[in-house]
Amino acid sequence: MRTACASLGGDVSVVKECCNSDGPRICRAVRSDASLVARDPACENPFLIVKEALDLVNDDTQTHEEYSQKVLCNVKTLLEMALADVLDVNGAAYAVDRALSQLGCSSPGDSVLCDKLFEAKNLL
Repeated sequence: MRTACASLGGDVSVVKECCNSDGPRICRAVRSDASLVARDPACENPFLIVKEALDLVNDDTQTHEEYSQKVLCNVKTLLEMALADVLDVNGAAYAVDRALSQLGCSSPGDSVLCDKLFEAKNLL
């Protein structure tokens, strides 16, 4: 798998070369997409945020008390569809909008999951 910081190895895959101008400083100790984005917010990638939202859906302690199993199942499917093809931004935007609707998210602050989805929507 190609990495953003080839000399370091690791599994950076979604964010490619977005931080080259900063060279080795930004790449130091980067081993994943999330750690690269964490070091440089200018590199934010909506698909990484969708993945974080999916992780919240899969985390029993975060969302299962707020939403029904049926809603979480539907949202999980929508987020998996959004992540299926990172080149299809329109499809991802549609899936995120549908997930927000399924969850009843009207504005940021409704829940941690809603906040994450609004963050992704703003980047799509």
